[in-house]
Amino acid sequence: MIALVTGGAASGKSAYAEALACGMSPVRTYVATMQNDSAEAAARVEKHRRQRTDAGFETIEICGSLRHVAPTAHALPKEVQDKQAAGVVLLDDIGNLVSNAVFATEGTMTNTDDSTMANTDDSTMANTDDVLARLIREFDDLAAQYAHVVVVGNEVGASGQQFDAATEAWVRVVGNLCRAIAAQSDIVVEVVAGQPNVVKGTAPARPQKVDSALLRQQAATLEMEGVVV
Repeated sequence: MIALVTGGAASGKSAYAEALACGMSPVRTYVATMQNDSAEAAARVEKHRRQRTDAGFETIEICGSLRHVAPTAHALPKEVQDKQAAGVVLLDDIGNLVSNAVFATEGTMTNTDDSTMANTDDSTMANTDDVLARLIREFDDLAAQYAHVVVVGNEVGASGQQFDAATEAWVRVVGNLCRAIAAQSDIVVEVVAGQPNVVKGTAPARPQKVDSALLRQQAATLEMEGVVV
């Protein structure tokens, strides 16, 4: 199952997505995309870490690419790969993933292989198209490796504001990547002021908060079955 949870900044989309993921499987992987490179970023990272307390997520931090997230990409023992493949992966969020993939340095853009550099003018269009195509391929590979995928998206382009060329390019990639994921999602939820609006499929209005005791019991059961947790 694939679920896309989208919303504006500070809308509560991450908290809803985490609760939704926790209801899908006791085996949980969290893919963090934010670079912890400022005081503001550090505060947001710490907030999300607190939300995941006792929730049983294994955290993987990435920068601009999903190719190292799939279980088979880790060269882990087969029992660990099987554990991950049977579980849920939560990707939070698309906006930061695209920022890391698109922006190399201030005022320039590149793909993650650093094979193409371009100034923030019309010449960047082909570059951002390449980034979008690559991220779609990597997401498809990721989704094929896990039983459940929950993605935190971003609402962009609704303000009607005029942005500089670099920001406009980012908006286009984020918007088109979210559209591509939504098209193949079983569930799409928009969160507004903490209130979920189910746009596609069926999803709980208020996913249950994780029961830590139940989580430990589920983990013990998996260990008894020979699965490393």
